[in-house]
Amino acid sequence: MSSLIGLAKQHFFEKPVYNRAIKPSELISEPRVVYELDSHTGTPQTSLESSTQKFTFIVNRTGPCHGFGSWFDVEFSNDSDPSTMRQDPKKIILYTDPGHKPTHWYVHECWYEC
Repeated sequence: MSSLIGLAKQHFFEKPVYNRAIKPSELISEPRVVYELDSHTGTPQTSLESSTQKFTFIVNRTGPCHGFGSWFDVEFSNDSDPSTMRQDPKKIILYTDPGHKPTHWYVHECWYEC
C-alpha cells in the first residue's frame, strides 16, 4: 500500500477542498479582501476567468499553515445606483465565511503540497 501514497497525495492536491466547514478557530490570520466584483460595472465572465491579485496578511496566531481558504459575501439591494447601494438599509448580505452560519457554499480550501 505504501506505493500508493504518492498517487494519493497527488490526487488530493490536484483539486481544492470545498466540502468541509472550516472553524474560525482554525484561522491563523484575519481575513483579507483579495478580489471585489461589482456586477453593476464589471463583466463577470472576463473578470472571473483570469485574475491576478497581490495581497499580504499578518499571522496573528501560532499554528501550522496548511493552505488558504477563500469565501465570498454577496450584497443584494433594490438600489440600482452602485454609488449608494452600500448605504441601502434594506440590503441583504449573504455571508459564507467561517464566522457565520454554514451555507451550502463551503469555504474553498487550497492546500499546500508538502
